[in-house]
Amino acid sequence: MKILLLLLISFNLSATEIKFTSADYDQALENKSTIIFDMESTKAGFITSGFKGVAKSFSVDFKRVGDTFKDVKITIPVSAMDTDIDARNEKMYEECFDFKNNQNIIVKFKSAYLLGFNGIQKGSILIRGKWFDIDLKIDSKMVGGVTLINGSSSLSIKDLEIPDPSIWIASVRDLIELTFKIEIK
Repeated sequence: MKILLLLLISFNLSATEIKFTSADYDQALENKSTIIFDMESTKAGFITSGFKGVAKSFSVDFKRVGDTFKDVKITIPVSAMDTDIDARNEKMYEECFDFKNNQNIIVKFKSAYLLGFNGIQKGSILIRGKWFDIDLKIDSKMVGGVTLINGSSSLSIKDLEIPDPSIWIASVRDLIELTFKIEIK
């Protein structure tokens, strides 16, 4: 009986890693599965403009038991992050994320969740070699045999101990609005 139960559990447990890749910034913005971070900067003290960054590649790891997702982990290579301006990207890689010593940003869900969940999921994010607690607003559902997971989080540059990316003429707002869409077929 125990062997039969173990076999049933092992067939029902599916560990998966899915990789998403875009050729460039524009494609990453338009993909069905995407990670976007919105930020703002103020130039000369009074002209505020927003900018978007994207992850041109990322992977999602999880274990699925029926409609329950466990051990969800999103890995974003720092080198795959793109703001569509080379000088800003270079500063982001080298100064903000210390790419030479910290090549990935990792987001983990702290607990399992059931497909159809719509609410706050506790998580943690690894930035510059240090873990920080975050809240992720999650909306997941099944549509036409495809699992759709949408999420967002409001993050703080200061709280994540990221060096201030501001330059003398432009100061960057502390708030980072992170959004993601993941489609699993």
